[in-house]
Order: sequence, then C-alpha cells, then structure tokens
Amino acid sequence: MAAGSWRRHDHGAGGGRRLGRILAGALFGALLALFGPTLAFADLQLATVGCSDGSSFDVSVSTDTLNMLTNAVTSLNTENLGLSCSVAVLPPPPIPLGLIALAGNKTSVYATGGGMNDAGIHFAFSAHVDPDTGTPSGHANIQFADGTKVDGTVFCYSNFSSTRFAVVGIMVDQGGTNSPLIFQMRDGGNPSSAGPSIWHVDDPSFTDCSNIDGDNTIVKGNVVVRP
Repeated sequence: MAAGSWRRHDHGAGGGRRLGRILAGALFGALLALFGPTLAFADLQLATVGCSDGSSFDVSVSTDTLNMLTNAVTSLNTENLGLSCSVAVLPPPPIPLGLIALAGNKTSVYATGGGMNDAGIHFAFSAHVDPDTGTPSGHANIQFADGTKVDGTVFCYSNFSSTRFAVVGIMVDQGGTNSPLIFQMRDGGNPSSAGPSIWHVDDPSFTDCSNIDGDNTIVKGNVVVRP
C-alpha cells in the first residue's frame, strides 16, 4: 500500500508539472500576441517636421531615416535662404497606445532638404502631401546662380508612383502676379550610394507637376524623399 501510495503521489506531481507547463505556454502565447507586434515597430520613431512658414507634418520613421531627415533639415537651415525647419522626436506613448500611434495615419509622402546643385542653384524646401486630404503643402526658397532669389508655397506634388523621387511646384509672387516654378529631385540615399542625388529646376514653361525634366546633381547638402 505504501508503494502504491507513492506511485499515486508521483502521478499527481507529474500532472501538476504538466498543467504548469500548459499554463505557462498559454501565458507566453497571450503575451506574444499582445506585445509581439512591437517587434515590427521596434525601430520606428515618431517625429514632427515643422518649418518657419507654418507648415508641419508627422512621420513614423526608422532610425536610419530619422538620421537622414535630420541631416537634410540641417542642410536646409545651413543655406540660410529664409526658410528654417526643425525635427522634433516625440517620446513613444506606452504600449499598446504606442502601437496605435506608430501605425496611425502619418505622412508618408514628403520631401525636404537643402543645398546646392551643379548649376550653382541654392535651395531650401520642405513639401508633403496631407495623408487625410491629399493636399500638397510646404514652402521652398531658391537662389539662382546669378543671385536672384525666389520663394513660394507648394501647390503641387507628384512622385509618378516612384520611390525616392518627387516633382514639386511652388507659386512664386512676382510683383503682384503669381507664376509657377517646378523643381524635381531624387534621393540617392547616403553618399556611398550608387546613384547621385539630384535637384533640378524644370523648364519655365511647366505649370504643374505632370512633367519631368533634367537631372542636375546635388554637390552640397542633401534631400530626403519618401516613399
């Protein structure tokens, strides 16, 4: 009887261990389902780009993109053409609110930067498309090689379904009359990338963002274009 009693006791302990493992597995599965999505967002950060013209937009960006965006805004400010911008990194909300914030309706179509191209044109600009309304917004300040300066508000934006490329149009006030000025750019990524970054003022006859023209290379500064 004593031996049988010990055998029954062993079975009970084994069942308890099995039940413990089942409960632990269920708990781990529940935690993974709840917090597992954070792995996909682990490298994303919330940031706001705000400029002196009053325009601003929110983005969810990776650390690499955030660094490139910060460098592009620094180049914009260095040009000192009358437009200044800043990048403010926002503290992440607590989980699960952080997941909602990161996956929210942030701006995904934007371009910003500053510098000079190989035609001697200096530029500083920030443009984006509102994710809710689809309305383009932003501002650009440009100084041509002869010293002439113009600036204007963004009225059109197109990327022709391409990545790292954008055509942007501003409306320039020329003594009481408004005239469009169209420019295009390609984000070549880091300086070590195979393709150069470009920034180019398009043909003066262009009146909207439906055409592509030229490819002056950026020789100083940089741009970030997304998507």
